Amino acid sequence: MYCAAAPSVLGIGLKPWHRPLARFGDIPGAFGDLGTLVPLFLGLVSLNGLPAARSLILIGLTFLAAAYFFRLPMPVQPLKAMSAIAILKGFDMFCIRSAAIWMGVIVLGLAWTGALERISRWFSKPIIKGIQLGVGLLLIKAGFSLLFSGATQAARLAVMARPHILAEQWAVLWFLVLPQLPLTLGNSIFATQDAAQDYFGPNRATAKRLAASIGVANLAAGLWGGMPVCHGSGGLTAHYRCGARSAWSTALTGALCLTLGLLCGDHATAVLRAIPSGVLALLLFYVGLCHAWLVRGLADWQGRTVAAAVGFLSLWTGSLALAMVCGLLLEATLAARLSQKSRPDPI
Repeated sequence: MYCAAAPSVLGIGLKPWHRPLARFGDIPGAFGDLGTLVPLFLGLVSLNGLPAARSLILIGLTFLAAAYFFRLPMPVQPLKAMSAIAILKGFDMFCIRSAAIWMGVIVLGLAWTGALERISRWFSKPIIKGIQLGVGLLLIKAGFSLLFSGATQAARLAVMARPHILAEQWAVLWFLVLPQLPLTLGNSIFATQDAAQDYFGPNRATAKRLAASIGVANLAAGLWGGMPVCHGSGGLTAHYRCGARSAWSTALTGALCLTLGLLCGDHATAVLRAIPSGVLALLLFYVGLCHAWLVRGLADWQGRTVAAAVGFLSLWTGSLALAMVCGLLLEATLAARLSQKSRPDPI
């Protein structure tokens, strides 16, 4: 039984599982965030050896689990910093699976130990915006490289010499995991929690539940060879603006991905790898522009300076982790100088 006058967790007056597709907007809303998911998915399949059918099945199951777990239109997106660097630097599936497992273990550990809030203080808005700018610029660079080279990395990945396991795992942590963490904490957890509260009022999308969901999903992706995923405030906004108001929207996306994965089978990877490199390049270029545009919204010159430094250092060095460390040092220096100037002169 339910009361129509009582607000649900979705803010639509009815519990989401009592009335399938309660609003027609849930249908177009289900496809609101595919502009981020599809290009990075295609890039990882074509350039890094991601198994398409298996990944589609795991993505579909993640969507369905998120629909039940959160009871609102929760997005499932690629880990964008990790995906961008993997595409640009040509990490193979062993490294991508290792990175997903590391992300799952770290995020679950932060959720269970209650360290999320303490860690989040390290990652200010300018640092997160700068990493988003860096991810966008790296994706644009990857698009240009693919467009003008016209070659995929499949052959190179097949003959790359495997480095020592410790050296390889250090590279995975430094290049793939560390740059992704602030984005996951800032955008996928805390910003998504805030956006969900703005759109739906009190709901089940708390920081701890979001972290647990991301951690479990990435452990599954790493163990079974799928695409590393997260949630995201931008994706939630995309679903909402396209009309999604209930968990049925998320379930519809999951059912579609699951069906495609089961029907396509082993042919999916071959078909997707046949996509022309020019098409992939344009898709990566588009996603890069959209992601770089997230840098807007910083009010003061100090924040804009830090964000720009992180973004362009990422492009110059190819390392989001190094750019983030430099950004933290620059932010601390600017804050110290500002604090020194604001002190009253001694009498």
